[in-house]
Formats: sequence, structure tokens, C-alpha cells
Amino acid sequence: MQLVQTGVVGLLAAGLAQANILGRSWYPGTNSTYVRGSYFVEFENQHPLTRALVTGEVMNAALSETGVDYQVTFVYDVGIKAVAVSLEDDSAENLAKLSAIGKVTRVRLFSFEGTGSFRRPSKPGLHRRGDPPQKGPLVNLAHESTGVNQVHSELGLKGKGIKVGVLDTGLDYRHSAFGSCFKTENCRVAYGHDLVGDDYDGLLNPVAIPDDDPYDSCVGHGTHVAGIIAGNDKEFQGVVPEATLGIYRIGGCGESGQFGEDVMMQGMIEAYKDGMDVINLSIGQPGEWAASPSSSLANAISEAGVPVIGASGNTGLNNLFTTCSPGTGRRAISVTSFNMNHVYVNYINATSNESALILRSQDFSAQAYDLYVDQAELVYATDSKGSYSGCASFSTTALKDKIALVEQSDNCTNDQRIDNAQAAGAAGVVVKLQSNAFPRFMDLKSPHYTMLAAVTQKDGDYLVRKLKYENRKVYLSSSDAVTKWDHPDAGDVSLFSAYGPDPELNIKSDLGAPGEYIYSTVPSWAGGYDRSSGTSMATPYIAGCVALFKMTGRYDRSVRDLLMQSSIPTCENDGYCTTVAQQGAGQLNIYNAIQVRAKVSVSSLALNDTTNGGFRYGTTTRDFIISNPGSSTVTFKLEHQPALSVSDHQSDKTLTAKPRTSYQTANVWFDQYQVTLRPGQHYKVRVNFKRPYLPSSEYWVYSGYIKLSSLTKSAPYNISIPYLGMDADYRTMPVLTPKSSEYPALVDPKTSEAYPTNGNHTFDLLETLPAIKFTLDSPSPLVTINAINLNTKQEWHALTDGVLVHAAKNTPGYTPFNLVTWTGYGYKSTESDVEQVPDGTYQLRLTALHMFGDASRDSDQDTWLSPTFNVQSAY
Repeated sequence: MQLVQTGVVGLLAAGLAQANILGRSWYPGTNSTYVRGSYFVEFENQHPLTRALVTGEVMNAALSETGVDYQVTFVYDVGIKAVAVSLEDDSAENLAKLSAIGKVTRVRLFSFEGTGSFRRPSKPGLHRRGDPPQKGPLVNLAHESTGVNQVHSELGLKGKGIKVGVLDTGLDYRHSAFGSCFKTENCRVAYGHDLVGDDYDGLLNPVAIPDDDPYDSCVGHGTHVAGIIAGNDKEFQGVVPEATLGIYRIGGCGESGQFGEDVMMQGMIEAYKDGMDVINLSIGQPGEWAASPSSSLANAISEAGVPVIGASGNTGLNNLFTTCSPGTGRRAISVTSFNMNHVYVNYINATSNESALILRSQDFSAQAYDLYVDQAELVYATDSKGSYSGCASFSTTALKDKIALVEQSDNCTNDQRIDNAQAAGAAGVVVKLQSNAFPRFMDLKSPHYTMLAAVTQKDGDYLVRKLKYENRKVYLSSSDAVTKWDHPDAGDVSLFSAYGPDPELNIKSDLGAPGEYIYSTVPSWAGGYDRSSGTSMATPYIAGCVALFKMTGRYDRSVRDLLMQSSIPTCENDGYCTTVAQQGAGQLNIYNAIQVRAKVSVSSLALNDTTNGGFRYGTTTRDFIISNPGSSTVTFKLEHQPALSVSDHQSDKTLTAKPRTSYQTANVWFDQYQVTLRPGQHYKVRVNFKRPYLPSSEYWVYSGYIKLSSLTKSAPYNISIPYLGMDADYRTMPVLTPKSSEYPALVDPKTSEAYPTNGNHTFDLLETLPAIKFTLDSPSPLVTINAINLNTKQEWHALTDGVLVHAAKNTPGYTPFNLVTWTGYGYKSTESDVEQVPDGTYQLRLTALHMFGDASRDSDQDTWLSPTFNVQSAY
């Protein structure tokens, strides 16, 4: 297998003037989106200084010629030509020198929290008191709805001979599900190593100390992911329980839980070079572009025949355009999460004059002790303001050493009511939620050193009735035991699954798999088995299914297309499906995918926006070809299945709190509604789309599916093709928050606090620097900052410390804002050198280009002018 060099990134011929990112890291933690002092330098294959094919030696030689004091941390020679460097002095002058030989970008920080519900406790053992109880293997319930059981039993395919690479927090290879071995004879864990070491922390200690042992010593995320793929332990079996694993540990034990994109990309290349057949990355950075470094590499490796599978992210409570890299790579597979039919759950046994089994909270990221009690008394007491919500203090006599039942309300946060009960001496807290959905805490902001559980409104009402109205004593017993439970929202897209599309209106996520309440392996020090939720859990399921598909011998580079075409969209009884922006092609059924023999030339249909989608009088067309490579005639019926339209904008173009839906959808028709194909025959299908004419200022995204249903009994398979478009001119979507009194703002980069707007502040460009704090409501291809000398009217292209090309929209809880510091350096034109600006009075102009916009048109960009300030250099 040979990878063709794709030239993903190129040299910036204009040198200094077009450097993507220049600046100095003046204050540690100024911008926690990036690894301090670390940069990518990306080259073309034909480097202008040597006119030779770029190799590691050529890149090193070019770096040496700059005179910059650097340390190469990684060399990338697969798919892209780049190096990651660490600079002791990342001043504007040094970065300007680097930009003359290649494209310079800062190394971004990634974490596992955006894709999986594992969260690093604030102190060891927070979730449990004492050693965790060991749990044994149980039947994998995820296989019920995905066709994996059929592939195992009917086709006998279990992954033997297939190699799956896992880039994560490592693996407890001593676990019985992985053979209790590593790189020994006949051991299935046969490849990989630790790229970072235990002490590595991408934010606080970005010094990787690799070693040969990828043991999952402190987090557990990687062990859970690997179990979903290839665990094999009595009743419990992963998707490919006989597959060989390569474990590439890229996450250390540091407090922040973050790691650099440079480390992740190195792991991808090592997995590729080790001959992995598929690479899993249950990782993500929300809202990223296909052009991001890791997405570009994921695309290149996928194009070379090794599918890269990435998590779409857990930003479903936010808005559109938040799917994660590296899954946003064009040919990479981005995975969303679906609910299973049945799940294993924890429960409470409540006894009074009767016994009742009550479902308790299933959120594994809540930072608190689990509710492990045996006949503990439950009390329902009012706080000092006479409320049962616990928003005020409690009497210690009422709660001491008992379990407090409190009611969720809008008057305070769950954090506050839990803290109040704990302060009164409660041994634990049970929160009655305001809905009957699966009980979970999705809004806890701080750790709580008490036992904690949540129950549904219905179960909470039952407990209140017993305690308050029947005046009975209620005792609770709860342990780590689980029971099988019907999921109330079986088959739906998981609530946390991110919304796409990608910034360029391409369909992302691509497809999905079970990802909520997934039972899988965890390290022995964490109990051996446990459940977790997130697209991190759905992603390895798809990786395992790709491995199964490879075993059929039918694999080619179009595996992503084949899996998407055979996925099953989630649709309601009213005929409307969940938006393609969230579920992609639907939930994969690997047995169906293996059975499908017809070939369709596309995996999806991108309709773009109303300006660029080829619309005329509100109508556009798309064509695709369906072929029959089989030995018998097949007849297909063509149908349209609409999906709900979604929007995250109000009529005044400001963002909504979360996506809203509309039943107004595209009108779709075909030139031919039934197609019969003889063996070897193909047919070009034309699909006609009429836009739904939703309010253009609200930027509605409409979508649906073209269904091809086989009418031939000997070929009982169906194919669906998702489509998606925006019913507006994307160029007019605001990037900077309209009507905001808070952002943008001129701020102190040390504290993020805004400076006075009276124009009297003075910066010395050494101890004090100006920074701009701003949010992007939508993606932007280019954000620029200019410094304007108000005395001379001279403008400089300001050199800053933020990534300003292919900027992602900001996502609450992940990247809520951008903080970009001006170094005091700039250049006047593309031909001029970088220089420090002279003393004087200045303003900074922030400009954000709209999607599909023209930078020469003022109407295609948003502009903000800072308050005036003075520069009085200390140099």
C-alpha cells in the first residue's frame, strides 16, 4: 500500500505578508486553544529554495537557514510535508523568518471531553470511595440493532487478520478482554507505544517523553474505546473481537487533559506506517474545517486506503456548524451517536410500605461520588426560605447523615442546591429533575464531594408522595449493579450529538452508531467494565464495522460511500426524519452494507446555498448513476423522504439558544420513479429540488433522503442518499455577533478584562499588550486585524497570536470566545518587512470575512474598530 503525496498544503509564496499566524506567547495561558510555543511549518513538495522533493532533511535544512533557534518535535512525511517545531523565542521576528519558508500555524489543543463523557476528576477516586468494585463482562447490547450479531453468527466474520489503530489515552492491556498481554507471541495487542508519557499535558506541560508502554494509567477513555472495537471476554464481545490492535497513546495524565494536534498527527502517521487497516480517533475540536492540519492528514490517509474514523462531537446542546476535526476531512468518516434499544442502567431500590425500582442518573461525567447506600434514610425538607428546591441553606438537624431529596428549579443551579445540602451534613443528595427523560446531570460546573443521584420527575413525585403525603419513612439502597432497561428513545439520535454541516456546507457527520450508555471495558483500577456516553463511543463502533467490511474482500477506497448508502435514517411516524445536519446518512447496519450489491456514484448530494447551488427560479437538479454489477435483474423504486429543517438564527440574524425546527421542506421529484437494471446495466437518475422558501434571514438548513428501495425479492436491500442545502445566501450570514455590547472588546490578555473605552490606555509592547476578545457566530475563511496609526493614517497588517485563517465558530463550553493579542509588530504591504510600529495613537480594526464572501467587498465582511489607545514602546 503506497500513499500518493497529495500536496494538501502549500508554501506561501508571498512570504511574510501572507503568513497565517505570527506573534509571541507573552503570557502563559493567554490563549488556551494552542500549545505554548509550538508551531507547524508546512512545505510544498517542490520547495523553492531547493527545487527538490521535500524530505525531512530538506525541511530541516530550510529551517536552519532561517537562523531561528528551534527544536523539531515531529516530522510529517505522509500526506503532508510539514514539521512541528518548538520555539524558545516565538517573537514576531522569528515567526516572520519561518513564514518565509512555509505556512506557519500554531499547534492547537485537543481533548477527549468534547467527544466522550469521561472526565478527569478533580482528585483521584472522586467517583467512588475506596477501591472500585470489579464488574464482569455482560452481553454487548449495541449489537442488537447494527447487524453485527448477524455478521458474527451468519457470516463468521470477527476481525481475524485485520489491524485497527487506536489513538487515545492508551490501553489496559492487562485486562482479560485483551488477552492480558502486549507485543508477546500471538498477542492481539501487537503494535503501538506511548507518544507522550504520563507527565505530558498539552496546556501545562507540553513536553512529550515517549516510551514503549502505552498503558492506560490514569484516564480510561482509551480502554473503553478499544473494548468497543475488539474486546473479547466471555459474554462481552466487541465489534471485531478477533482483530489485532495498535495502541498509540497520545493523552497523558496532566491536569488539563489536553494534548497537541502535533502529537495526534504523529500518531496517525505511525499507525499508517505500521500497516493499520483502519484508524480510530475518538477525539475532536468543534467547528473545524476540512483544511485544518489533522483533517487534511485524515483525508490523505483515507484516500490512501486506510479509513480514518473521527468523532463528530458532543455539542448537540449548542448550534449548527460544530462537527469536529479530524472527522471533517473530506474522505474521513465523521461519526454521530444513536440510542440503543436496550441499555444497562443503575437503579435505586426505594422501600417504604412497598418496594419500588427507580432509575437513577446515568451521566458518567458528573463529578461526584456514586450513590452507594444500603437502607439509607431519605428526607424531604424545606430550606431556610421554605422551598424544597434547596436554593437556600438547610437546617443541619434535618439532613445530617441522611439522603436529601431536593427539587430542580430555575431559581438556582444544581451545583448550588447540592452544595447547600452537603453543607448541612447530608450524606448524599437525590435531585428530582423536571423531565421524564433518562435522568442525567448535564450542567454541573464543579466537583461535589458527596454522593449524588438524579431521578426523573415521575419517580421524584413518587418519593414525594411517600414522604410528604403518606408521611412514611423511605429508605434507599443503591449499588454499582446494573439491570437491562428499555431505552425510552430507542433509535433516536443521541441528544448530545453535534450538528453539522461543516463550514462549507458539506454533510458532516457522515453516519452513526450506538454511543449512549455503552457498556465496555475500563482499566482494572477503574472496575474492569463500565458504561459511558458520547460520540467517542460511537466512533470505535464504526471503526469495527469498517474492519468487518474489509474482511469481505469487497473493500476499496469508496467504503465511506458504501456505508453511508446502506445506513438507515431515523424518521418519525409523521414521515419526517431527523435533520441530516445531525444524523448524516443515519445509523449503520453493517449486515445490510455487506449484502448490498448495487453501486451508486454518490454518497450524498450537496445543494450548497441559494446563490451557489445552481438554483434557477428556486429549482436545481442533481444527477447520480446507479449500476447493477450483479448477475440478476434488479428493480428499484425511487422515493423522497424529507427531514426537518433546522435553524440557529432569529429573524434579526442573532443566534438562538439551540437549533429550532420547521416542517417546511424542499419539494423533490424524479424524472423516473422506478428503474429496472439488467446485469451490468446502469442508469443516470436526475433529482429535481425546489427550495422550501423559508425566511432567508434565519439561514434555514433543509435536508432529506433519496431512497432507492429494491422491489426484487432476491435482492432485498435498500439504499438512501442524504441531501442538504441552505435556504439563504450564506454570504450574508453575520460572523461577528450582531448587536453585542460585550464583544468585540479591547482587553488585557492576562485577565481578559476589558480596558476603558476612553482612549487613554497606553501599552509599552513589553509588559503590556493590547488584545481583542471576540466571538464568531459563524465560521469565517479569514479574520484579519489591522493597526491604524491615527497620527499618520498609516496602516499595518497586525501580527497576532491567533489562528485567523479557516476560523471555526465559537462554541459555548468548548471555545466560547477568541482572545488574540497584538504583538506591536506588523507590515505595511506584501512587499515590506515586518517591523515594530512607531509610538503614537492607534486603533485596531478587526475584519471577519463571510462564508463564500469576496474580501474586496465591504458587504461580504464584518468590521469592528477598537477604542483608541497609545503605544509608547519600552524598547
